[in-house]
Amino acid sequence: MLNTLSTIVRSLQCGETLVMRHSTCADYIVTNLFGGYVRVMFSNGNGYTYQARKRDILKLMTDNTVSLGFWVNSCLNLDEPVNHYMTKSIAYVG
Repeated sequence: MLNTLSTIVRSLQCGETLVMRHSTCADYIVTNLFGGYVRVMFSNGNGYTYQARKRDILKLMTDNTVSLGFWVNSCLNLDEPVNHYMTKSIAYVG
């Protein structure tokens, strides 16, 4: 309970929270609990913004045992991203 409460307080102060765990699916996820969206940077370099249920976002933020790939596949509608926001740049060697 205290962990969940401190997570909510931190989200109120910052707005967005970075979630990083070892994953082959995603490098990191930036969550916005009160906005109800997440920004996912996939391992292939593509980043997308998705709408997500607030209870799913809270579970991701508080439960360190949930893998990023499992959470992305079970909680997001990957066919309907809100925004494609960045890609990793590829260095040109000429």
